[in-house]
Amino acid sequence: MASKMRSAGVDQHDPQQRNRLGAALGALIEEVATSKQDFLVKAAERDGFVFADGVFRPAGTAPSAFAVTRVEELASIDERGRRLYLLANDSPNDAIAGAKELVESVCRTAGFELVPIAGDDAKESAAVRRCLQQLADVIARLGEVRNLAPRHARVAVGAAVTFTGFVAETYVKRK
Repeated sequence: MASKMRSAGVDQHDPQQRNRLGAALGALIEEVATSKQDFLVKAAERDGFVFADGVFRPAGTAPSAFAVTRVEELASIDERGRRLYLLANDSPNDAIAGAKELVESVCRTAGFELVPIAGDDAKESAAVRRCLQQLADVIARLGEVRNLAPRHARVAVGAAVTFTGFVAETYVKRK
């Protein structure tokens, strides 16, 4: 007699499945060696979860949850980007608001005013400035669109992660 196997995958866009996964992972944390707990919690946080009260829950979706407020946080841009990409499917408006907050907060934190020094070549620096301005414009203009689809949000998130990654690397290079 052949038995049908059920898929073991989890649809991270389904809130019920996400919550069940969070509870299961929380229980797992209690079972693993103490030396592994910190590693597992940090890995889940990079994927958009927070660990509280013994349960993993999806991280906040408020735009401020994506803000960078300290120079040390510049290294976490990719993590915020992964969370924004997940959010883009469920809530395109929130993802775009988060992308805008990420860009604005990174610029504030790094003291960046769209005047990067790409090299000694003035022509090269001007080209980089134009590219960065266009990435910032993509994010701002998509925020004005009504009836946003997840694909619109993914474009804004991609532009924000690219922009903020460049700004953070430029900041580190200058320091």
